[in-house]
Amino acid sequence: MNSVDKGKKGEDLAEVFLQKQGYTIVARNFYYQKAEVDIIAQKEDVLCIVEVKWRKSNFHGAPYEFVTPKKRKL
Repeated sequence: MNSVDKGKKGEDLAEVFLQKQGYTIVARNFYYQKAEVDIIAQKEDVLCIVEVKWRKSNFHGAPYEFVTPKKRKL
């Protein structure tokens, strides 16, 4: 499985998880200017911007460490 396939599988799993938690998926792979958001989900009056990171382990660091300040700003 290549990295693109792994990323899609991770996003699919995240979508299912969010739906089970009562979220509605508003958009996937949403682009705005140079930024791409993996999932936009909503539950009641809360809008969630979700960046999915697929990792087998935390050997190279926790997934949240790979969402850089530049990515957050975008």
